[in-house]
Amino acid sequence: MNTEVIDGATRLENELASTHPRLYFTEQTWPGIRRRIRSRAMARWTRPFLQQADHIVHSLPARGTISMTGDTRRRGCDMATLALAFRLTGKRPYRTAALRLMEASNTHPSWVSLIFGHFAHGFALAYDWMYDTLTPAQRRHLGGILRTRCQTEFERYTSLKDSMAFAYTCNHQPVILAGLTAGAGALFGEYEGPALWLRLVREKVELIRTALGPDGVSPEGIGYGQYYTEFLLKTLAMLDPLLGTDYLPTIPWCREYPAAMLHHAFPRRAWKPTAVFFQFGDSPGHHWYGPDTMLNRCAAKFRNPQAQWLATALRDKGVTCDSANFLNLFWHDPTLPAKSPASLPTFRHFEDMGLVFMRADWSGSESVLALRCGPAAGHHAGTRFRHAVAGGHMHPSAGTIQLATGDGPLIVHTGYTHKLTAHASTLLVNGKGQLGEGSEWFEDIEFRKGHPAPAITRAESRRNYDYAVADATAAYPSEAGLRRFHRHVIFIKPACWLIVDDLEAAKPASFEILFHLAATPRPDINGGFILKRGSSTLRILPVEPSDLCLTVDRRLIKLHHGEAISDCLSITPTRPLRRTRLVTVLQVANGKATLPDVAVSLEPPSQGIRGVIRLGRSTIRFNTAP
Repeated sequence: MNTEVIDGATRLENELASTHPRLYFTEQTWPGIRRRIRSRAMARWTRPFLQQADHIVHSLPARGTISMTGDTRRRGCDMATLALAFRLTGKRPYRTAALRLMEASNTHPSWVSLIFGHFAHGFALAYDWMYDTLTPAQRRHLGGILRTRCQTEFERYTSLKDSMAFAYTCNHQPVILAGLTAGAGALFGEYEGPALWLRLVREKVELIRTALGPDGVSPEGIGYGQYYTEFLLKTLAMLDPLLGTDYLPTIPWCREYPAAMLHHAFPRRAWKPTAVFFQFGDSPGHHWYGPDTMLNRCAAKFRNPQAQWLATALRDKGVTCDSANFLNLFWHDPTLPAKSPASLPTFRHFEDMGLVFMRADWSGSESVLALRCGPAAGHHAGTRFRHAVAGGHMHPSAGTIQLATGDGPLIVHTGYTHKLTAHASTLLVNGKGQLGEGSEWFEDIEFRKGHPAPAITRAESRRNYDYAVADATAAYPSEAGLRRFHRHVIFIKPACWLIVDDLEAAKPASFEILFHLAATPRPDINGGFILKRGSSTLRILPVEPSDLCLTVDRRLIKLHHGEAISDCLSITPTRPLRRTRLVTVLQVANGKATLPDVAVSLEPPSQGIRGVIRLGRSTIRFNTAP
């Protein structure tokens, strides 16, 4: 018997060391969990879980080896899915398939970093949940595999040679921690090592708590942010019974995560498996993890009815990612009523990451614009750490906007790209972009050295309009000579935005405003361009100054894997200027509605934006001065 000490006071040392299971549930809690999982109220979640388990069984080769070449990370969740299905039903094919995958995973040449986290988590759960059905020889064999893999990764990680060991808000961190936590929970009391693994995890969780901002938004965007969140919540959920410490309520970021998901969501009518959320980091356009699992966890823990509604709505629409379906069986609380977001504000400013969402309503067919202007790692982390805590999946895109309707995005995110400002709907100065661009990964070293960061400087919702100001000046290198790039966005509900770009350079410069579009627009008889997508129509109408060059071309976008083409509208003054104000109207019409005639009259530049906009027979006056 091993005599390792974690701290002497943990539940794992004092109550669980001689018993299994220990991960996510115990021998005492399992009967109640099993009854709840098998109840009628859980059918929405249990049915797809068992279907997935059956699919895994039938997809494996009937005999011979199981290939572990290529990206086989999801095999970690497959092991857990099969082991839980066996524990629920007692059906031996699930157990047999789980054991085959556990043996096959050991043929993978390298359990390192992300692969380690996926495999070790799933392997440990299968070992723990099926422990009572394993022979002593199987326990020694499988336990030995898991111990060797975890100890090897622990030694690699604590060598401090991998920068991901310090990247507290990057997806690599919680993936590795989940693997070590699960391995330690499954093996403690049987092998040397798990106590040190858990000590490391506990220290890293404290640093994660320090690094995460208050508003639930990941610096990596939705795609990698959901990856991060799923594995962070897995880690915290396992630590609670093992250490007797419930970390989740102590992390404000987790409490606000459902609100971030809700506001990032496209209008519901636009939801498709390949497009559900606004993306502001590396992503091919769709998400990879959940987010129903994470939303269910936060809904239950924080008694959040809108999180419960969003998890269920995403599941019912068929736009969730099902690799970790088994988590829903633990994390969904059927006693919590769901509540739609209809009563929530349609305007939201996520201050830490510099994100503003301006939405017409919550009908599901509404128009919504998103504005991004903030430090890559967030204001919170940027004031606490000088090293790279967020990795490199961010984009050099301060001041960028995206716009979507019930037919999907119209002004778009260009994808999992090499890091160039030209790939975003923002400003180029003399053809040059922002700090951090130029390679496959974003580099925020200048900001970590103390360079000022871009920011949302105002964000407010008024009776007749919403208003935000993005100060993106600091995002550009000093050699650009840019003295001012203030992007003012005024939302005249329900479907008109006035974009006022206040620009100034040290000497005459070529300013170019870009809009990346969902399709090729056509010229509008009233000036500007018209874009159609489904039943939605977008008009982009430059109104100031009068001497502008408007061009539409298909631009080559260099992706992480391969290339793509983006339809791009470029708006440029006809000559270099030291100072100018570019004013652009964005109008949306949905369904059979037509775009009303528009006229804009602005007073000369001063503090704030003053003027009048006429939309058909309606006249809206605005004065954004403080």
